[in-house]
Amino acid sequence: MSTVRVDDNYYRYFKHQMDPNTIQIVVLENTGDVRNLRSMRDLLLSIAAGSLILILFVSKFITDRSVKPIEEMHKRQMDFFADISHELKTPLTIAITNLAVVESHKDQTVASQEKWLGFLKEQLHRLSSLVNEMIYLESLALHDSSREREKIDFSTMLTRYIKSMAALIEERKLAFNVDIEAGVYFYAETEAMTRVISVLVENAIKYTPEGGTVDIVLRQSAKKIVFSVKNSGEGIESVHIPRLFDRLYRVQKCRSTHQGGKGLGLAIAKSVVERYSGTISVRSELGRHTTFTVTLPKDNGKNNSGVN
Repeated sequence: MSTVRVDDNYYRYFKHQMDPNTIQIVVLENTGDVRNLRSMRDLLLSIAAGSLILILFVSKFITDRSVKPIEEMHKRQMDFFADISHELKTPLTIAITNLAVVESHKDQTVASQEKWLGFLKEQLHRLSSLVNEMIYLESLALHDSSREREKIDFSTMLTRYIKSMAALIEERKLAFNVDIEAGVYFYAETEAMTRVISVLVENAIKYTPEGGTVDIVLRQSAKKIVFSVKNSGEGIESVHIPRLFDRLYRVQKCRSTHQGGKGLGLAIAKSVVERYSGTISVRSELGRHTTFTVTLPKDNGKNNSGVN
């Protein structure tokens, strides 16, 4: 069977040998079938082309969404390594310099070189503190199950800590407004919760100008515990808020370093809070105040911690 085209019409025909002298030719018009097949072919080609274009756009979208977090993580890692290198390099350089001064005066007594030895000791202490903080932060990231939880009297712990800072508060002439609800208990590791309290309270004292105000509130409901620390002062620009809890990130690096900050406190606080299924957030108004708020669940996995 063969197909022929005559003008715009298509015909099928076949030949049949009836006998040696007779040939039968049958002709059928199939213009409609041919046109339908061609329309179907064009439609399928269009669908295939559209699908390929859609797949390309979807693939690019998924790739961009997948790669972007990796790129951001890589950038933060590079920033972190750059910062940690700087943090380690500075005290090491100072320590080596002071040690060189001491060695250049070997004939002098230890007492006569007390100043240089004091500088050396200070920088070594700074290095030790930084390394210990980093180790503790990593242990939190690993969710070390060996750290046992216990029933902590959060109210008493917070009250005692504030009292221990009384001399510094008085020295800076700060107004401390404390609203601590009694009987707030939480299952956690004592050291971990002490670090959260110390980081937030010490930061508030450190960055509140002399004569400023610090408000500390501890409240609980049936389902959650809310601990907030608010201090008056310069506030924090919104551009810094997303990275405020990153390791070694400081809003004002020079001032923070001078004041003894290592840029790890808030990172540790965040790791501790999240370890106990809580959240920590910050709100700030430039030139007015900054508030850190910790929210913890009342049923924070007491049964999972092995504590009865």
